[in-house]
Amino acid sequence: MRITHIISVAGLLLMLAGCHGGRPAELVTIAGIVTEVNTGKPVWNAAVQVVGTQKGAMTGQDGRFRIVRMAQDTYVLRVSHINYETVDVVDIQAGRNGAYVEIEMAVKVTDLHNDPVVLPEVQRPRK
Repeated sequence: MRITHIISVAGLLLMLAGCHGGRPAELVTIAGIVTEVNTGKPVWNAAVQVVGTQKGAMTGQDGRFRIVRMAQDTYVLRVSHINYETVDVVDIQAGRNGAYVEIEMAVKVTDLHNDPVVLPEVQRPRK
């Protein structure tokens, strides 16, 4: 009987240790929109990653994203797309109501002047 009480009390203490004020921490959503800096058009298919976690999302055709089931905390988001410069957005405060973030991306500028262009030799048909 005594062992049962000790185990029950230990189990109760472990359960309370994982709670804040007797309640489990609420999970929130980080949402937002990714747009192109010059045009304001939505950036479709951008990867939005929560740095230091395996959480993330892809933007839809409207540029919007949602990352669900996040603990209330401060985060860094890394946004990448093959045609745009990668952006790190720091100090995202995901509080009681989650967070909404508006992110602008700049188009990647590729310098083609340094890359040689090789054209195949074309033979003209003889007349």
